[in-house]
Amino acid sequence: AADLPSKKAAPVNYVKICDTYGAGFFTLPGTETCVKLGGRVRYDFAYIPKGKYFSKDGVQDISVQDTYGQHTRGRMTLDARTPSDYGTVRTYIATRVDWNTGVSSGVQSPYADISAKDYISLKTASPVMEAAYIQFAGFTAGRMPEVFAGDFFGNMMGYQHFPSFASGVIGMSYTALLGGGLSATVGIEDNSGFDGQNASVQSPIASVYVPAVGKAPVAMSLGAPYQTPYDALPLIAGKLNWDQSWGQIQVSGAVAQNRGVYLQAKDAVTVGDYDVTQTGYAFGGQLTLNADMIAKGDKFYLLGGYSNGINKLGFKIANKDGESRNVDGIPQSYTNFTCNATALKLASTVGGSNTAAVAPTQCENTKSTWVTTAFLHYWTPTIRQNIVAGMAWVDPGSIARAAASTTQKTTFSQLGTNVFWSPVRGLDLGVEVMYDRTNVGQTSGLGCLKSSGVTAGCSASGDNFITRLRVQRDF
Repeated sequence: AADLPSKKAAPVNYVKICDTYGAGFFTLPGTETCVKLGGRVRYDFAYIPKGKYFSKDGVQDISVQDTYGQHTRGRMTLDARTPSDYGTVRTYIATRVDWNTGVSSGVQSPYADISAKDYISLKTASPVMEAAYIQFAGFTAGRMPEVFAGDFFGNMMGYQHFPSFASGVIGMSYTALLGGGLSATVGIEDNSGFDGQNASVQSPIASVYVPAVGKAPVAMSLGAPYQTPYDALPLIAGKLNWDQSWGQIQVSGAVAQNRGVYLQAKDAVTVGDYDVTQTGYAFGGQLTLNADMIAKGDKFYLLGGYSNGINKLGFKIANKDGESRNVDGIPQSYTNFTCNATALKLASTVGGSNTAAVAPTQCENTKSTWVTTAFLHYWTPTIRQNIVAGMAWVDPGSIARAAASTTQKTTFSQLGTNVFWSPVRGLDLGVEVMYDRTNVGQTSGLGCLKSSGVTAGCSASGDNFITRLRVQRDF
């Protein structure tokens, strides 16, 4: 038997620790790729007692409203990194699924749609691809983190006076390391999935539509245009970061081409048609100061910005269908820009068609300004507290204000705090209390309509406390 030929067994590749990129990475057998698997499970309970909403004449809105909601999220992440002659090639994937009820479901506000819906039991499930991008030689491509926004928004459960992007954006960016802690990033982003609808409001224009041969003329009027967000050009964003031992300074800017299109057809004949492109821009910044002299990990934050025609980079308010009580039950829904289309002209032509070839005479961008200050303090290595205060001022322009009570000049204010205890690594047990106040001027809705003898043009205001309990585990 000893003289018989023998064959050596193939070598076995074992999983081994990969500490090149930090804790939690391991090497895939037979490759040079290091992989880290992670995830998150989150549970939130939100309680919002009935707030007080008044019109200027002192009449209180007494609409039926829900008072609590629950939220559960499951999230999985995969981080794969491979060394190459051109640097590390990184692939990152994150996906999540949410389950929500009541005020956490993001349904339309009961104030805006009072009906027989059961807002307590309404549930939503929304699988989301939160991130899916490749990083190589300074480039990032795929569903990636937004270029414009800072990193503060993750500290609070319900603060909204700044742009925040939990689900990232689709696009491509390039980051250059300039030395001395300075870096520059520029990118292009698709924005069709955000709340920046572009609409052109107009007064109905009576006309006589001449249909096909053999059919009688029909009296009709032009309706609202289709909403086509950000399809003229992708948004271009850039930022400068300066990281030092004392903290960080970030300055951001962005520009976009918004587009509003109106098309209406009857009997396959277009009777109204215009296409308007409007430029929008935004800029902002964040200052972070490390305060380890108070306690290790403490930070002061100051951030703010201005948006002109790019709502997603201004005051972060949900669109109408996503409103909850977080904006105090006073629904306001803003588009990127609004046009006055009363100059639209209809012209009858032989053959039975009407056309409109005159664009709106003027368009106005929605403008918003916001500012936030905050403090993160570690009472102990396992107990931390955030305190935040901020305001936002939103003005959709005179054309929009004249068109609807849900597009008015509004001031939003918030003051809140949360406390988290992390008894073991990756486990957060916390509670947050947020005070909201909203002042809406020159509106004809809410308490104004609910009280007799009050005409359009009254103001409304409201405030409320929002309490959230969170249990979260990251691994």
